[in-house]
Amino acid sequence: MYSDYSSLIEYSDSRSLSLSVQDIETNDKLFIFNVEEDMTWLTVETKKILELPEGANIAQLLENFDYIHDSDVVSIKGMAYITGIDATQDTYIEHAIQLINMQTKEVVEIPATTTNCDFEINLGDGFTYQRISYQADLDVSLISSGCYTLKIVVRNGNYEEKSAYLMDQINSFIPKIRDVNDYQIRFIKNSSSCYRYELYVERNKIDFDGLISKPTKRNSNFGLESSILDNGILSMVGIAWMYNVNFTSDTNVSHQLLFVDEKGNIIEKNAETHACEYNYNQLLNTIFDWSNICFSTNIDLSELEKGIYTIYMNVSSDGFRDIYEVNNMYKIQIKEVEYEGRVYSLSTTNVRDRLVLTIK
Repeated sequence: MYSDYSSLIEYSDSRSLSLSVQDIETNDKLFIFNVEEDMTWLTVETKKILELPEGANIAQLLENFDYIHDSDVVSIKGMAYITGIDATQDTYIEHAIQLINMQTKEVVEIPATTTNCDFEINLGDGFTYQRISYQADLDVSLISSGCYTLKIVVRNGNYEEKSAYLMDQINSFIPKIRDVNDYQIRFIKNSSSCYRYELYVERNKIDFDGLISKPTKRNSNFGLESSILDNGILSMVGIAWMYNVNFTSDTNVSHQLLFVDEKGNIIEKNAETHACEYNYNQLLNTIFDWSNICFSTNIDLSELEKGIYTIYMNVSSDGFRDIYEVNNMYKIQIKEVEYEGRVYSLSTTNVRDRLVLTIK
């Protein structure tokens, strides 16, 4: 490096400084420094991406998942590594948490800090797994509204990156529901998808923490058999139940639909619970009595304002309660129906096939 001083200075001179700079490595580039004849040269090379060995997977363990004190920042801490590749103390490794918007597929990446584990993981496969610890801080106040799945991403040296849904089947790390900037921030573990973590940033005034009480972490279920919109009346026939709970004529069964508008307001519409024609105990192979999991509705939609509504099932029996989205796995569609100057339609979104009512 040369430094030229003004000719007006008595001791003007050009001097070289001997630099010793280590090469810098990122996940996709290599920055190489060379000193030749008192000149420092920088060479930037694109690293050749290597294919992962056959059978390589993400191994992960979650150690903490909670808000940092009273802030809006969630700390996600754990261990994750790609099997079949060394992760020594000196290996260049990056971790990141990705949020994937279920509806738009947009990806938001949160860089993590990668450190060495206090001990080596020995899988008996001949590889060293030590630079595997990570911590990512997620500021939920900066996340746009939407429903997201969470993934852990590992980048090991020149190998292609590997990702997996952030999951935890051992611990019960679920941050408390809170409101931030008029949005409800809710993390869940989706048992229908191997207990993967999901994040909902929505306007929603349902008190999930206060109202839900059920004997299992398993997702409650819903099945829509038919749905008809005629003259502004929504007629639905279906089944809804919680696992590990009896649904009989003696267990005070209740089915109710909750319509949540774009501001989070809730409109409650009772459904009629009745005995099922089918033997669901035998069909679903359960030791519990589900003879009264069936319901039907005839809801006058003229009482609802124009807008978009997410529909939830509020089901209770035998002292237990759950509130969860009404989904439409079989894609039962209702084309737009016009009645008395208003247009009604039901549609299925990319967010877990949730059923949405639109009134225009």
